Amino acid sequence: MPAPCWAGPCGCGGQVVYHWQQFRDARRMIRATCERCGRFCGYAPQRSPYVALADKVASPTATIDALLLAEDEHVELRSDGHAVWCWPWGKASERLEQLVREKAHLLAGLIGDTGGQPV
Repeated sequence: MPAPCWAGPCGCGGQVVYHWQQFRDARRMIRATCERCGRFCGYAPQRSPYVALADKVASPTATIDALLLAEDEHVELRSDGHAVWCWPWGKASERLEQLVREKAHLLAGLIGDTGGQPV
């Protein structure tokens, strides 16, 4: 795995993993996260090899996976119509948090504005 020259080292000795993250305006970025401690390390450039690494771990069914996993974990998905978040904060598994980050804008469009109320 390439060493991220653009992100500061975490210090815990974990490897950096790359995932797609979708913002409220539908832009996508490649998020770099420490695999061991979960620390956000920055955003990788959208070029090889980072695109391939993010694509490799992306879920082709992230939207439905997020909805089903939230139900299984008894976590509410809340939306303002542009982004989605898990409620209560800290209850969602790392997998659910990643699925929501991967398709936040798309999920918000499907869920709509809940006025901060659960779906």
